[in-house]
Amino acid sequence: MSGLGSEESRYSAIFNTFMYLGFTDVDNGDTLAEIVSKLDNIKDQRYLDAHAAQIQILRDAVRDPNLAGTVLCNQSSDSARYNSGTSACVFRSQSGSYYVSYCGTGDGEWIDNGQGMSAVSTKQQEEAAKYFDDMAERFNWGDKDNIIVTGHSKGGNKAQYITLMAEHGALIDTCYSMDGQGFSPEAIAHFEEKYGENYEQVVKKIYGVCGENDYVNRLGISIIHNENMQYVETPIDADDFAGCHEIEQMFRKPDGTYDSALNNATDQGDMSKFADDLSELLMSLPPDQRAAAAITIMQIAEIASEENMIGLDGTSLTPDQLNLFIAKDLPRVILTIIQSESGRKVIMNALTAYAKDNPFTAFLVIIGVVFISPFVIKLGVDIIVIANLIEWGKDLLKSWNDLYKLVNDFCEGFLEKIEEFSGRIYDLLNGRGLHADYSRFSVDLNALEIVQHEIEQQRNELDIIEQQVRQIKEKIDFGLLTKYAVAISLGGNARNINNLENTLGKMESSMKHIHSLYKNNEVRVISSYEGI
Repeated sequence: MSGLGSEESRYSAIFNTFMYLGFTDVDNGDTLAEIVSKLDNIKDQRYLDAHAAQIQILRDAVRDPNLAGTVLCNQSSDSARYNSGTSACVFRSQSGSYYVSYCGTGDGEWIDNGQGMSAVSTKQQEEAAKYFDDMAERFNWGDKDNIIVTGHSKGGNKAQYITLMAEHGALIDTCYSMDGQGFSPEAIAHFEEKYGENYEQVVKKIYGVCGENDYVNRLGISIIHNENMQYVETPIDADDFAGCHEIEQMFRKPDGTYDSALNNATDQGDMSKFADDLSELLMSLPPDQRAAAAITIMQIAEIASEENMIGLDGTSLTPDQLNLFIAKDLPRVILTIIQSESGRKVIMNALTAYAKDNPFTAFLVIIGVVFISPFVIKLGVDIIVIANLIEWGKDLLKSWNDLYKLVNDFCEGFLEKIEEFSGRIYDLLNGRGLHADYSRFSVDLNALEIVQHEIEQQRNELDIIEQQVRQIKEKIDFGLLTKYAVAISLGGNARNINNLENTLGKMESSMKHIHSLYKNNEVRVISSYEGI
């Protein structure tokens, strides 16, 4: 039986788990039970520790005779025809069904992920389709064979792509995409053009099985029907960002152990909802900005996670794309985080937990929260949003005593002074028109002097903070791409603060002029009344 909760779905998840072992001491024709036996003979403790959960799942799986007898038929690594990112295997179950399983993002594939957010197809999607078509011809698959294609993360995206675009894709009976991302608008338009009125019928073969807080499956535009989508429980800590996307967590039980039974279905979690908001923003951007944002994020992931600095196709992030992301996309990403309820909740939980052991990173977050306002102001956002941002920043800082006090006092003092200043300006500018009763004319010169002094004080405070930001920019070694991006951001913030400082300086000069005019006029008015 196919579909959510079926044996096929569970088998697919187990084969996808195997793909992450990176275990090469296997031969075509080995059964899953024989593979587990070989795993038990491994002496490398570091390898065993790194893959303990996956091995535990496979050990439990082979207690099922049907799974134990599943045969490994082919590995993409056996042939030089496929690059290292293809990473796929073919399994044949005891019932005769064939499963083609694709691994998640490999070294050099992160850039390809980013390209998939704006391209009709990518090099690695096409490579995956080539492997499937080769296997279909090698094993002479026909309409009577039960063919299942599956994969996790990028592998899930490949499985979806193959179902729609492989030359022999019509042979596929069911596709199980596990935490697999969606596609670009351009790709979906191409799919719809290819299939016409039959498009929805083909898409019905695709099912999504995802961790409750998985964030990758929400990226791009999903083609999976809502009734074919299932979230399963992943009982891990809120700050375990990587764990939210690990396939083994779908098998993890509340007591921390693993077996081969997928966890119960549940509702979509906050992390996944947050990814919805970010993906909606990403997909709404013009193609060039969308490409710049996706490539920048994936280039950072490539540098952080793998050895390669460039994609398998030789491409990498360009300076123009990075600058476009910082100038146009980053402010909107930040605004989306601010306005997303689930986003604020996720980041608050994660950063609060992370800051306990990483105070320096926490300090950088504080700097970002405090000086984010200039970006938001550029977007023409209502002042209420800015106030909400500051309130969120204050909440984030409550557990960080000294820095919290500094930022809290500054935020509260600044907002209070702005509010008081606005009220006084309003009072000065209203009720003094053409029909005013000048027989009761009066000016509070002390109030003007106080406002003038407050503007000068705020300008001095901004000048101090501007210098602190510039010092941080000069002293911190951010490293490679991150250094470039964050240095530009800090420099921009410093310039924005300097602009605000200059504006306050002009306001201060204006207030001095107004003060002088009112004082002179007051003398003239009083003199006029005294002469009557």
